[in-house]
Amino acid sequence: MDDLARRFLPVVAVALDLEPTWFDAALSDSQFTLRLSHYPPVAALANQFGIAPHTDSNFMTFLAHTEVPGLEVRMPSGDWLDVPICRARLP
Repeated sequence: MDDLARRFLPVVAVALDLEPTWFDAALSDSQFTLRLSHYPPVAALANQFGIAPHTDSNFMTFLAHTEVPGLEVRMPSGDWLDVPICRARLP
């Protein structure tokens, strides 16, 4: 995962209109937590969460692509915004 994340950093930088190496110095030492979570299929109900709303404290989050949306961001207004799937090609 460390190698994958490092290959993904230039993609993030370029998407933000930065040089591809922008994050290299700041993220030269790996400090990461890998958490694998699995949620069995359930019928979707209002206000039902696989994991309660929380704040990720890391730089990047990777989610497996499934037919069920898995990530939303809470905006300052309190509204939830679906996060689209990224189909980036890694260098």
